[in-house]
Amino acid sequence: MNLIFEEAIKEAKALPDFTGTDDSVVRLRLGAMITNPEIIRLFKEIGDETLSSFSTEDFRMVRCVMDGKQMPKALNSRIARLVDLGVLERVDRRRFVVAQKYYQAIGQSGKYTRLRGISDKASMELLCQHMRNENNRGLHLIEFAQVLPAYSPRKIQRLLNVLAKKGKARITGKTKGAKWYLIDSELTIN
Repeated sequence: MNLIFEEAIKEAKALPDFTGTDDSVVRLRLGAMITNPEIIRLFKEIGDETLSSFSTEDFRMVRCVMDGKQMPKALNSRIARLVDLGVLERVDRRRFVVAQKYYQAIGQSGKYTRLRGISDKASMELLCQHMRNENNRGLHLIEFAQVLPAYSPRKIQRLLNVLAKKGKARITGKTKGAKWYLIDSELTIN
């Protein structure tokens, strides 16, 4: 069974479907269409030597990352190994991307940059720049969401709190009425 899963993943085909299986009958549907050609190129770049050490769970983990899907918690034990092998890179506590060298090898370095996102430092610079552009008039949290639309309000709040702890921003008010101000418009983030 593992071999069927591994081959389906390596060939970038749909995973086996057991819909209709019960205690007396096994129904197995195998997809023939290639769903993501990048996966085939990626596995070629990883190389046979490294792939020979992969378990079925390793293949599934890489497939989940490439497809941008949530990784099953049962596979969490495999993450450290794939990071140590240099196949995956950690973006934050819960998010991973395939290593940059593989995206470069398959001609998708721009996709890597997009998936990896920008650093917290760069995000804080954008928040400061937005406050400067608005003449430091005091901005509500919701206004910062326009600058970093991919970030949750909670993440933006965390970045603003870091700026405040560094003495680069201050807040007045509470809850939705709170406004953020840049303390010194000439500061840069270190």
